Formats: sequence, C-alpha cells, structure tokens
Amino acid sequence: MNSVKLLKKHDIGITELRILLLDELLAAKEPMSFDEFKTKANKTTFYRTMEQFQKVKLVTKIDLDGKGYYQINKGNNALFVCDICHHTKDLEFPTINNLKVNSVLVKGVCEECKDNDE
Repeated sequence: MNSVKLLKKHDIGITELRILLLDELLAAKEPMSFDEFKTKANKTTFYRTMEQFQKVKLVTKIDLDGKGYYQINKGNNALFVCDICHHTKDLEFPTINNLKVNSVLVKGVCEECKDNDE
C-alpha cells in the first residue's frame, strides 16, 4: 500500500512531509531513528508526526538506549536488537498463553558481532 492510501485509511491529513516520512518507513528493512531519516524535518514536527502515526497504530515505536526507533506497524511485533551494532531483526512472535502481548523486545549479541568478538 502506498503512503497516500495509508494516510487516507487512517484519516490523517495528507502533507508532503507525512508522505515522505511514510515512504521511508515503508522502504526500510529495519526500524529507523530520527537521525536515519533522509527526509529532514525539525525535531518537533518529526516527533509530533510520529506520535500522530502511533495514535492510529500506523507506526510502532521501539525505545532503545534513550532513543526512539520507528517502523510500520505489522501487528504484533517481536524484535531482536544487537547490544553491540544495534541492528535489528524481526522474530517470529512467541505464543504466550493467557496474555495479550503486543510487542516483545529481545536484546543480545548478533551472530556477526559474536563471531568478531571471538
């Protein structure tokens, strides 16, 4: 689905900035922080936009070491984050009986960093 359709679907006004930010998130293979977006906006506008996207569950936010990372909401989210290189990887969402879990964050050392450390 393209950015304009997503904005319409979630009843969010269409602006050039919102389209550009969503385009980047749709193309991203991993969650992105403010500094990683090519589309430059002032911080206040960026964070207000991401907050608006979060309210309608279009985007999910992952807090890691005091920094927010954003990605398109794919429903329940399970994510591995490497403590060394900070790369992320989607994981299969675990089944946890009798609990309504929306997200899981697993932190550790990825294979590449583990191999480089030995």
